Order: sequence, then structure tokens, then C-alpha cells
Amino acid sequence: MEKTSGSWSPIYIVVILFFILTLFMYQQTVLYLNSIWSNISTGEYAHGYLVVAISAYLLYINRNQLKVTRPSPSYAVLPLLFGAVMLWLAAVIVDVEVAQAFALLLIIFTFTWALLGHKAMKLLAFPILFVGFAIPIWFPLSPLLQELSADVVFWVARLINMPAFREGSMITIPSGAFSIEEACSGLRYLLAALTLGSLYAYLNYSGTMARIGVVFIAAAAAILSNMIRVFLIVYMGYVLSLIHISEPTRQVLV
Repeated sequence: MEKTSGSWSPIYIVVILFFILTLFMYQQTVLYLNSIWSNISTGEYAHGYLVVAISAYLLYINRNQLKVTRPSPSYAVLPLLFGAVMLWLAAVIVDVEVAQAFALLLIIFTFTWALLGHKAMKLLAFPILFVGFAIPIWFPLSPLLQELSADVVFWVARLINMPAFREGSMITIPSGAFSIEEACSGLRYLLAALTLGSLYAYLNYSGTMARIGVVFIAAAAAILSNMIRVFLIVYMGYVLSLIHISEPTRQVLV
């Protein structure tokens, strides 16, 4: 046991040195992440530093299991590492900072995998990939959530016989028009739910299906809660128009 534990010492040093070297070599991507994580007032990824801290904590609590896991380099992963580096270079050429950030995460992940092997990565995969919740790769979901919210709100309005007309993301009722903006699509709710739900599932469940189920329920609850929020705003506008409190033909950003 002591021999296996001791064999990790130089590997730990290599991993730490690689991590520091990576931060220096890819500093433009690191600075980009710092800029969006520091944007507390309006940023959707202001939780970035918290996610990184949680990732470090998850690595820490797995330290005893790692000590008894003999590192075994996996050279078959090197093509994936090379692909991640090429992805980062391509993202730099086309100046897509989001792709650079995603590629940087893949570089760290694949290098660690290649150096430590499959058994160690079973323990390290989730803590490393957990940082993905702090990388702005989720923005394609925003217009989809916006469209879904508009569909559901309009459908429920017609279901309860509320006079409503929809044009794109704009829902018009007698008291005025309600615009479901992309910024209020519910992406923040969903991202928070995915982050906390996956963390809870990882810490409390061991089965893959159970973990997937917890994350799915958390995501569904976040999407549903945002739809309810949007509908209540529209419905309140309709109710107030019936008692002649709200002004007609007014546009409200939901």
C-alpha cells in the first residue's frame, strides 16, 4: 500500500507543473474566462470561480482513492490530446473565444487521462469536466428555451380561453404585448439546476441511471419554473386589464 501511494508523488508534481504551465501558455483563454467569471452584475457565468472551487474540492475528497490507484499512462489518448490542441489553435485563428475555453478544458482532461490512465480518470473525470458548467458553451440552448417558453405560454393562454395572439416571441393580449426576450429564456435557471443537480447526484448516488435521473429532474424543474414565471406575468397583465388597472397597448419585456 505504501509503495503504491508513494508512486504517486512524482506524478502529482508533473500534473501540478503541467497545470501551471497550461495556465501560462493559454493565458489569453484564462483571461477571457476571468473576464466572464468576474462579471457578477450581468454575467450568466458569474458562478465560475465557485464551480472551480467545487471542482478542486471534489479532487481533494477523492485523494485517498487516488493514492491506492496505480497510475498507468494511456498512450491511446494522445490523439485526443492532439485533437484538443488543434481545436484550440483553430479557435484562435477564427477568434472564437468560447471554443478556445472549451478546447482548454479538453486539453487538461485528455492530458490527465493520458498521464494517469483509465482507472484514475474514473475518479477524476467528473471533477475535471464539472468546470464545463462555468464555460459559456450553453448559449445555443437560449433561443430554444425562448421558443419553448413562448409556445407553452401561448398554448396555456388559449387553453384557459385567454385572448392572445402570438408573433414570434411576442405574445399580445388585450392589455398589451409581452416580449419573451432571449435573456429571460430560463438559461440561468437551467444552468444552475444542471450544476447543482449533477453535483448532488455525484455526491449522493453511485448508479449511472440514478445520477442521470436526478439531473433530468433538476433540469425539468428549472425549465418548468421559468415557464410558470413567464405565464404568471402574462396572466397578471390580463387580469389587471379586466379590472381596468393596466394600460392598453403596452409592451412588457418578460
